[in-house]
Amino acid sequence: LLHMWSLAVEEQFYLIWPAALAAFALIPGRARALALVLVVGVLIAVTERAVWSAPNAAFYLMPFRALEFACGAALVYWRSDFWVSTRIGRAAAPMAAAMLMVCLFAYTPETRFPGFMALIPCAATAGLIAWGHFPTTNKVLGNPWAVALGDRAYARYLVHWPAIVFLGVLVPLISSFERIAMILGVTVILTELLYRMCERPLRYARLPSKRARRFYGAGVLAVMAAL
Repeated sequence: LLHMWSLAVEEQFYLIWPAALAAFALIPGRARALALVLVVGVLIAVTERAVWSAPNAAFYLMPFRALEFACGAALVYWRSDFWVSTRIGRAAAPMAAAMLMVCLFAYTPETRFPGFMALIPCAATAGLIAWGHFPTTNKVLGNPWAVALGDRAYARYLVHWPAIVFLGVLVPLISSFERIAMILGVTVILTELLYRMCERPLRYARLPSKRARRFYGAGVLAVMAAL
């Protein structure tokens, strides 16, 4: 269950994110931009140094991955139709997709990661989310098959690594092709079960009142803090 580390540091980030937003809200307008640049620069410098001096800590600990999460968290404030013209948006989405493909094939086990190199795929992914609704990319990302695949990404992430590990232990003496087929089959089945029986009922549960929602939210935060 080592893959759970990424979910752990993500939850840690979202515990401090509201406090960070509240702190920035107290800073006057122009000074806020300067403070944001300063914080981002410090985080990049600290993470880049850690990549070289303590690579395991840089990879697994939340402070060194905070900027990656912030790229996604800050998108809620981004309005692509306000900031850029349609022409720029149509060009930006394919460029972001191309950047992701370059990272996919250019990054190797020797690539120093996260550090500055992590911001490139994060920026590309943010670009796809911000401008992916334009026709040039929506035909690919917005088709029903792609949407269904994306909807199940969280459940698939939870089950894929246990499937790989446990099948390798339980069924060790099979060919590579058989193992891959078995892993894919088990992952697909477990993903669908988890998505339909756990994720969707929890996401779309109807809580009866505002008081119940507050109670539920407080309980979730208490469990997260305890963990």
